[in-house]
Formats: sequence, structure tokens, C-alpha cells
Amino acid sequence: MRVLVIGGSGLISRAITETLATAGLDTTVYNRGITPFEPPSGVGLLRGDRSTLRSRLRDIAQFDAIIDMICF
Repeated sequence: MRVLVIGGSGLISRAITETLATAGLDTTVYNRGITPFEPPSGVGLLRGDRSTLRSRLRDIAQFDAIIDMICF
């Protein structure tokens, strides 16, 4: 299963990202790179803004699940 985590560098989303990776899921994090974040081994990292997310995903890959962790 391919999972995209939007955000992924906060307290809760970091734990979710680590759990997905530990479970052996193909996990990618998409964020702006503002918060220091070292993804777990095997986790992909895409840099980008929410405004470019749709076009970036069209060019990159399909995901089975997308978890949006950005809260305002």
C-alpha cells in the first residue's frame, strides 16, 4: 500500500509516519520543509506547498491513501 502523509513533521503526524514505515507500508511525506524533519528510513520526502500539491501528485504517482495532517 502506498501512503502519502501531508505535513508529517509535527508531533502526531511524525508518530503516524513512523508507524506506517514500521508496518512496512510504502510511505511518502509531503511538506514545505520549514520544520526540521528527518524521515524514518525508507520514507520518501517531497517538498512543496499545499498550493502545488495537486499538480505535483499528477506528475509523481498514485497513492492508495492520503493522510492530511495540516491543521489550522
